[in-house]
Amino acid sequence: YTLDIKAGSAAGATVASYTAPLSAFSGQALAVLASGLFGGTDDATKFALVAFPVTGGQGVVLPVTTAKVQVIHNSPGAPNVDVWINGSTVPGLTNVPFRVASPFLDVPVTPAPTTVQIAVAGTTNIVSTDQVTLSPNTSYRAIATGIVGSTVAGQGFAVTYSAAATANTTNTGLDIYHSSPNAPAVGVVARGVATLVSSFAFKDAPTFVAVPSNLYTIDIKAGNATGATVASYTAPLALFPNQNIAVIASGIFGGTNPATSFGLVAFPAGGGEGILLPVATAKVQVIHNSPGAPAVDVWINGSTVAGLTNVPFRVASPFLDVPVTPAPTTVQIAVAGTTNIVSTSTVTLNPGATYRAIATGIVGSTVSGQGFTVNYSAANISTTTGNTRLDIYHSSPTAPAVGVVAKGVTTLVGSFDFLDAPVSVSVPVSVYYLDINAGNAAGATVATYTAPLSGFADQALAVVASGLFGGSDDATKFALVAFPVSGGV
Repeated sequence: YTLDIKAGSAAGATVASYTAPLSAFSGQALAVLASGLFGGTDDATKFALVAFPVTGGQGVVLPVTTAKVQVIHNSPGAPNVDVWINGSTVPGLTNVPFRVASPFLDVPVTPAPTTVQIAVAGTTNIVSTDQVTLSPNTSYRAIATGIVGSTVAGQGFAVTYSAAATANTTNTGLDIYHSSPNAPAVGVVARGVATLVSSFAFKDAPTFVAVPSNLYTIDIKAGNATGATVASYTAPLALFPNQNIAVIASGIFGGTNPATSFGLVAFPAGGGEGILLPVATAKVQVIHNSPGAPAVDVWINGSTVAGLTNVPFRVASPFLDVPVTPAPTTVQIAVAGTTNIVSTSTVTLNPGATYRAIATGIVGSTVSGQGFTVNYSAANISTTTGNTRLDIYHSSPTAPAVGVVAKGVTTLVGSFDFLDAPVSVSVPVSVYYLDINAGNAAGATVATYTAPLSGFADQALAVVASGLFGGSDDATKFALVAFPVSGGV
């Protein structure tokens, strides 16, 4: 039972509440005494309800009735804070920085309503005071959100209160909150699985959903669950089996400060620093394979990319993590050190997938099919122990269709032409002699190359037919060029 002590009479205001676990006293008689000094502060003598069984002995002090409250600092740009409950600071809730949460704390439900105050850390400068009525044995989250000092309607500092899901024993339970003050209404979708939130706006009630504890790609959709994807995140829920967590849209939408910019943040029930869910990415290797072209810079979504500036012919990047949103991804090639964009292309990338982007063709060529372009394809970088994985590309703009044969071993490529899809094969580590045959694998051999794969055990390579077929300039003439996944020359 929850026993309420009422002022004056049973119809009066509740001044204290206690939990009476009488299941422990089945078939017995108890004396329940209002004991101690009402309003006292000494734990040994302050007011309490105390039960005495007929057998006597130490009185059983009935516990004060509580609710459980988790407090989360989610106000971007706000200073560290102290949290006061009913006029006192709370252990573990002092000097709390942005994106840090308390565990679920036991908070007395009386006197009601409960007063929750937020103060600048280490001061009595109260920036927020709320009166909240808490129900016994119920869990809540109090989220400090909004922007301190904002004059934009609806974006100012506030503390939102909501019931929180209780224990989850089979899946991962998600309480999903929209707590980004300047973000529009959004939908939330677990890609390829289910809609988690159809649509909600800043400070709307959270949505609870329980899902198997797997790896998910979470898409944030403009407006509602059918809108355009504006951001995608990887949610490794296998880290939270049989738990309930808060997942909060947090920070400044469109912000550029990494400390406060928009993200999805997970807070487990035990509190602590929020876990920023990683932006969902694909891996992309960029290869400059355009003979005669100058060194280039590569821009992705309007920005240059570290490690992809001043890239010369026949040099590759490592596999870079590229966000899959906003989709499609915009890739631009510029003359190094300038804003002279020579190529703009868009490509839709899938989370966790691997791709190669090969700049190829001849800049300024008027020959049909030989002009500069960027060719995108899925990359296969998986390997078999003891083997080398070869992704074989025809990327020589002046070469005819060819077949590729490992002399005396097997056909690697029956026939492909410039810009055809690559062919992926896995071969035991050895030294191979690769015949380039005219037209197809049965054609006349026009060139043979030695492939010493013994140095590439358990690795993957891009093997690219590169340069100008029949050319005489050593820098740009036809060759087979291997690029490891780590990139380089």
